[in-house]
Amino acid sequence: MPLTLSPLTPSDTLSWTRIRLLAYAGPTHNLVHSRPPSEDTIRKVAAERAREIGRKDMWHWKVVDSEEEEGRGEGKMIAFGIWSLVGGNEEGEGGEGKEKAEQEPPFLPPELNLPVLSALLTPLRNAQKSIMAGRPRPYLMLNSLGTHPEYERRGAGTMLVRWGIELAERKGWEVYCDATSKGKGVYERVGFQMVRRVVFDRSVWRERERGGEEKGEEKGEEKGEREEDREKGGAEEEDVDVHFCMLRNVSGKTDMEE
Repeated sequence: MPLTLSPLTPSDTLSWTRIRLLAYAGPTHNLVHSRPPSEDTIRKVAAERAREIGRKDMWHWKVVDSEEEEGRGEGKMIAFGIWSLVGGNEEGEGGEGKEKAEQEPPFLPPELNLPVLSALLTPLRNAQKSIMAGRPRPYLMLNSLGTHPEYERRGAGTMLVRWGIELAERKGWEVYCDATSKGKGVYERVGFQMVRRVVFDRSVWRERERGGEEKGEEKGEEKGEREEDREKGGAEEEDVDVHFCMLRNVSGKTDMEE
C-alpha cells in the first residue's frame, strides 16, 4: 500500500498548513476569516507550527503517498493528525519545543475574525470540559485531523485515528474529539460514540456582516429556540455548523448518555 504513517517534522509544516486550509474550507471557515489567508500569513502560521512540534504531551503525525513525489522526493504529504494529552505529563515527541514556543507570543493572522472564532470554539471547549469533568485523567484528545480533498476516501484519516487509539489502548486512556458531519462516521467505525451535539448558527453572523448586528442581538431568544429545535432534529440545518462531541473509552465504548 503506498500510504505510510510517520511523525511530522518542522519541514512539513508548510504542507500541513496548506492541507488544513483545503480540508477545512467551507462556509464556516469563510466566516472565521474576513478574507482568504495571504501567502505571508500561511508561511507565518507554518513557522509557528514548526515551533509547536516537540512539545510535551503532543504528537504530530502525517500520512504520505509514497507514489507521489514532492520536495525531496520522499512522497507527498496528504493528511495530518495532531494529538494531545489532557491532564497528564506524558513525554510526547520531546520536551524542548514547549519552552521554545512559550518564548514568543502566538501569531494571530490578520484575516481572522476573532469574535466569530470565539463564538465557534467557546461552546466546543465548554462542552469538552462538561463531558470530561469527573472522568478518568489523563485522556487523549484529537486536536486536528485533515486530508487533502484530492486524496479523501483512501484511508489516510483512519490510519491517523487508529494510531491514537492504539496509543490510548496501551496507556489505558479514554479518547475525546469533536467531529463534523463529514467525519463522524470515521470515528464511529473505530468505537467512538456521540455524547453531545454543538450547533453554531452561521445566519446570526451573516446578519451582522450585512449590518444587522442590532437585529441579531434582538433575536437572541428566537435563536435559542431554533437551536433547541435543531438539538431535537426538528429544524432545518441549512446555515448551521453541527459538531459532534465524540468519546471512546479503553474498551471502545462509552457509558455516557447522549
